Amino acid sequence: MPVLQKPKEYFVEDIGRARNLLAFAREGMNIPDVVKNDILRTAWMMAVGACDAYFCDAYCDLLVRTFRALDKQKDKKIPDAIANQTVPVKDYIISYKTEGGWKWRNYGRKKIEKENVLALKQIKDLMNPFLKVETKLFNESTFESWILHPDCKRREIGILPSKYKKIENLKDKKEIRIQALAHFEEHYKNIFQRRHDCIHNCDRPKSALQNISDVDVEKTIEDIEFLVCHCHEIFETGFPLFLTEQCGFSKTTKTIVCL
Repeated sequence: MPVLQKPKEYFVEDIGRARNLLAFAREGMNIPDVVKNDILRTAWMMAVGACDAYFCDAYCDLLVRTFRALDKQKDKKIPDAIANQTVPVKDYIISYKTEGGWKWRNYGRKKIEKENVLALKQIKDLMNPFLKVETKLFNESTFESWILHPDCKRREIGILPSKYKKIENLKDKKEIRIQALAHFEEHYKNIFQRRHDCIHNCDRPKSALQNISDVDVEKTIEDIEFLVCHCHEIFETGFPLFLTEQCGFSKTTKTIVCL
C-alpha cells in the first residue's frame, strides 16, 4: 500500500463527516438555534479530531516503514529520534512473534494509540524525524512553501501570498516568514484550543458561552484541510528521499517499503 494512503483516506472520510454536520446545521429549518449551535460545535470537534487522527496514523505509518527498511538493511543508521524507541516487553514479545511488516505495524499501533497530536509542536516533534532538513515542518527556512501554496489563506499566515511574492529584499523576506510562522502557530493553537473548550467545559472557557457561526466552522474545516493536505504532500515526497538520501537505504528497499 502506498505511503500514507490509509491515513489520507480516513482523513477525507472524517473531514467529510464534519462538512455533513455543517450542512445539516445550515439546512435544519426546524432546529432550535441552541441545538444548531451545538451541531456546529460538533462539526468543529470532528474536524480537529480528523486532524488528530491523521497525524497519529501518519506517524505510525512512517515509523513502521522505517523499521521495515531497517529489517532489510540492518547496517543503515536511522535518526536517534526514531531509533531510541522504548517498547514494553509484553508488546515486544507479541510483535516479535508476528512475521513481516505486521510485526512493526502491531508495535506502531501500540506506540501511538494513547497519543493525541493537537499542537503544531507535537506534529513537528513527531513527524520531522522522517524528513530531510530541507523539508522539515514549521521552521522559518522551509515555511515559504506554506506561504506560497495556492490554498493558503491570509487568516492563516497574516499576509497575502501575492504581497510576499513582491518582496525582493532577502532580509525582509526572512522577517516576513518569521512573522507568518508565528501567526500560523497562533492561528492553529486557537483552533485546537476551541476544540478543547468544547470537550472539557462545553465551550464555556470562562463564564459565558462562546459564540459560534457556520462561517467560523466552514473556515476552520478549510484550515484543517489545508494543514493536513499540505503536510501530506510534504510527507509523500519527503519520506522516500529521507530513506535514500539521509539514511542511505537502497532504491530497491525504498520501493519495497513505500508501496
